[in-house]
Amino acid sequence: AALANISFICSAGDDAKNMSEPGQESYPCQFAAKLESVICVAAAPAIVVTTSWTGAYYRVFGTPMSAAIVAGIVALMKGVASRPLTTREVQFIIRDTSTPGVKSPDGRTKMKFGRVNALRAVEQAIRLRKSDST
Repeated sequence: AALANISFICSAGDDAKNMSEPGQESYPCQFAAKLESVICVAAAPAIVVTTSWTGAYYRVFGTPMSAAIVAGIVALMKGVASRPLTTREVQFIIRDTSTPGVKSPDGRTKMKFGRVNALRAVEQAIRLRKSDST
């Protein structure tokens, strides 16, 4: 995936594991430590997401919905870029534009990279486009 500049967005899981501790691995997120094409999502700016489900609408939450939001942001970034973004650039933009200092819902754990910021991520991808043309 990395050679083709394809980012693999996956959810961290909803089992409250601390993936920094040995024996607490969560796959496929565990691959993010070794593969630059993998982006592991623990949270995104949403509390409850309304989605269609077997002929009805349901309100759902959790890391799978967060991963979908981040995948959409990555698609927006790639859509405004003047050239293919590498997986490393995608990861850098997501991390660099995130809102720092975000804590877990229980307030005990500070998230490593903060809350993803769609507007800032897309704006940074646009700036890449402008800097590439100069």
